[in-house]
Amino acid sequence: MSVERRLAAKERARKARRRATTKKAATILFIPVLVLVIVATILIVKQIKKLDYSKYLSEDGKIEGRAAADYFLDYPDLNTFQVDITAVTDDDVKKEIISRIKSAEGESTTEDTTDTKTDDEYYAMFTDEWVEEHVASTLGEDYDHTTAGYEKYIRGLLESYNKLVAQYNMPSKLSEKVQVKEYPAKFMKNLKKLMRHDYADSRSQYESDEAFEEAITEEAEEFTRKLLIWLKAYDDLGLTATESDYITWYAKNNSKEDATDEEKQTLWDDACKANGKAWLIVQYRAETAQNAVSEKLFGAETAEE
Repeated sequence: MSVERRLAAKERARKARRRATTKKAATILFIPVLVLVIVATILIVKQIKKLDYSKYLSEDGKIEGRAAADYFLDYPDLNTFQVDITAVTDDDVKKEIISRIKSAEGESTTEDTTDTKTDDEYYAMFTDEWVEEHVASTLGEDYDHTTAGYEKYIRGLLESYNKLVAQYNMPSKLSEKVQVKEYPAKFMKNLKKLMRHDYADSRSQYESDEAFEEAITEEAEEFTRKLLIWLKAYDDLGLTATESDYITWYAKNNSKEDATDEEKQTLWDDACKANGKAWLIVQYRAETAQNAVSEKLFGAETAEE
């Protein structure tokens, strides 16, 4: 798969992940650890009796009346926290170019290929004439239509891909550096109650009720860990928000950026009634904090679409 397609796939995955995690505002997801980050949460507005998503949360971002910092033994300084981006080598560029030459020549790039040409023989085909014939339209006016110009183009693609991979890995890298002292017991008890309700239809997929409860407990702890991490980051970075920020955020995550101010207000009010304003605000804080940390590390262009 070409770098462009890998980049596109990563972007599609990020969009799908956002849609999945946001469309169930009132449905807490079992998110795989690899991609489990506290991101935008678009809550499906529905009145559920005896289920309170904002229970033990407050609008100032506290859980059980305590700031997120109170739940940690160790937490890294976000001003010095770093995530390494894999450097692109000349050999990486060469391998990518060879792969593209094979594709352009109509040869298989899979491991079971019966092609008799060696990679060096393919690379020998890499000339200014080949560039002009096969990739001139791709390079456009931004790059020289030469081997050097194409190498620069490929290197840029690989660097963008490696940067995106680092961005995806950032939440787990941060999680590895924190040490939780304790979890908010009352909040987690309510969280597991919500999960039991939302995943009642999935219970039959488990071997036993005990296995289902074990999965609920694990997911509740992971969800709470991520939430605490980003709530503390929000505080550490000194981030603030207004009511207008919340409304704009919620409208955007519901693909309602073009709605009128009145429509956005109604959307927000309905969500607050269904799920509680505190639940929405902690989701806003968590997402905003993650975007802010990503921007500090990788720049504004990769922090958020």
